[in-house]
Amino acid sequence: MIAALVPLVLCGLTFVEQDIPDVDLRSVDPFSGQHNPNFLRADFDGDGTLDLLLPRYIAFQRGNGFSRTQIAPIPDFGESPHCDLWGRDIYLCLSNRIEIVRWDGTEWKRILSQQLVWPPGARFKTFGEPLYTDDSKALRFFKFLQDLNGDGKPEIIVPASDSVHVYRQGELFFEDVAQWDIYPPVQMISSMKPIWPERARTVDAMWSGWSCMLHVSGPILLTEVEDMESLDSPTVEYRIETRRLTFESGFAVAGEPEPPKVYTVPSKASRCKLNEDDVPDFVKYEVEKSKTGPIPFPVLTLTVSTDGGTSWTTVRSSVMMQQCFFADINGDKRLDMIAESNGLFQGGLRELATSYLTARSLTHTINIVPQQADGKFIQGHAISVRCPIRIDAPPIQNSPMFGAYQAGLLVNLTGDFTGDGLLDLAVHETPDRIAIYPNTGSGFALSSIAVVQTLPDSVFGLADVDGDKRADIVLRSKSASDELQSPAPSRLFLSRESTP
Repeated sequence: MIAALVPLVLCGLTFVEQDIPDVDLRSVDPFSGQHNPNFLRADFDGDGTLDLLLPRYIAFQRGNGFSRTQIAPIPDFGESPHCDLWGRDIYLCLSNRIEIVRWDGTEWKRILSQQLVWPPGARFKTFGEPLYTDDSKALRFFKFLQDLNGDGKPEIIVPASDSVHVYRQGELFFEDVAQWDIYPPVQMISSMKPIWPERARTVDAMWSGWSCMLHVSGPILLTEVEDMESLDSPTVEYRIETRRLTFESGFAVAGEPEPPKVYTVPSKASRCKLNEDDVPDFVKYEVEKSKTGPIPFPVLTLTVSTDGGTSWTTVRSSVMMQQCFFADINGDKRLDMIAESNGLFQGGLRELATSYLTARSLTHTINIVPQQADGKFIQGHAISVRCPIRIDAPPIQNSPMFGAYQAGLLVNLTGDFTGDGLLDLAVHETPDRIAIYPNTGSGFALSSIAVVQTLPDSVFGLADVDGDKRADIVLRSKSASDELQSPAPSRLFLSRESTP
C-alpha cells in the first residue's frame, strides 16, 4: 500500500471460515455503498445472537459462527413466496393467501393462514432472489411491512395497477382498508406518422413516461415522480409531492397534496441521498472514449449535485468501471466521492502495448473527495491512495482476475472491519490474497492488519453478516458460477478481533 499516510498500531484481525455455502451479497448500490444481501437477520431461537434467514433455511448462530448442521429448512409452501420479517415473525405473501410463521425453538409454528385475493397487477419487487435459478420454492425478500400508526402491528403495503393498497390486521385477519390513489396520469408518448414513403413507417411502442417511488414515515406520505417528456428528452423532471394520512379513517389520504417541489436535471441523472438534509441529490455517470492519446481509452465521468440540480461537480478518471462511487468513508454521515483510476493507459503507444502484453503489476489509484458540511466536494481536499495489484496473467490473456479488475471488483471500500465506524479498504492485491487496510481517520494504514487466502477467479463482497458491527467477507468463484450458469457455493469469513 502506497499513500500519504502514517503508521498506526491497531488490534489484530482474524477471519474464521464458516460452513455455510449459500450467503450471497450480490451487488453494492454504487451511490450509497449499501449491500444487497440474500438474507434477513433476527434472533429466531432467542439465544441473544442474530441468526440468518436465507431463501431456503434459517442458519442459527451458535458459538463462534454458523454451520450447516445448525439450520432449520423453510417449510414447503408450494411456491416461492414473497417474504418480510417483523421481529421473529416471518410474513409470507403467496399467490392466494397470507401466511405468518415463527420458529419456536424446535419446530415451525403457524401464526396465521388467510386466503386472500390480491388486487389486479399487485407487484412485489424482490431484493433477494433465490440463490439458484431452478429453486422454485425459495423465499423472495421484499419490504412490504410498515407500522403506519405506531401501534406495534405492521400493515402490508402492496402497489397494484390502480393504486397502492394498505392491508391492516384486525383481531385476526387482514383487510384491505385503504387505497392510495397517488399515481401520476399515464400518457402515451406518441405522434402521427405517415405511412408513405416506406422508409417513414414507424410503430409506436407502449411506454409510460414516469416512474414513481413511495416513502412513508408516520403520517407523512411522499411520492417521488420521475417524469420524462419523451424517450430522447435531454432532461427529466422530478416532482416530490407530500400528502398526509389520517389514521382515524383507516389510513386514508387526507385532502389534497401540498404543492409539489420540482427539480429539472439531465435525463441520465439518478436520484440518491448523499447527506441528511431534505434537498434531493442527483448523480450522473457515463463511460466514454477519450479523444486524446495514441488510442482511445475509457474515461468515466462522474457528475454530482447536492442542491437539487442547481450546481454540479464533475470528476473524470481513466477506469473502465468501479464498484462504488459514494460511501461515508470518514463516518460523518455525509457520503464522500470515490474516483478510481488505473495506470494501464499511461505513456505512449509502445508503453501501452508492452503493458497489455507483459504486465502483471498494476497501480490502482483511489481518490476520495470528502463531502463538506455545505454539501460541496472540493477536489483539493482529496485523499489519494495508490494500491499495487499483481494479477495472475498479462491483460491480453483476459484472465478472470483481470476481468474482475475491469469490472471494478478488486477494490472495496464498503466495510468497517475494526468496528470504529470508519470504512476500511479491502484489496484483492495478489492472485491468492485479499488484504485489509484500516482507516486511520485521515487515510489508510501503510500495512494490512489481516489477509484472506483466495483464488484468482474469486470475487468478494463485504457486509456485517453476523451482526457484530464488523464487516465480514463473502467469496465466490466467478468462473464456477459462469460454468454452472448459477452462483457457485460461497465461502463466508467472519471477522474476529485478535491480540497482536
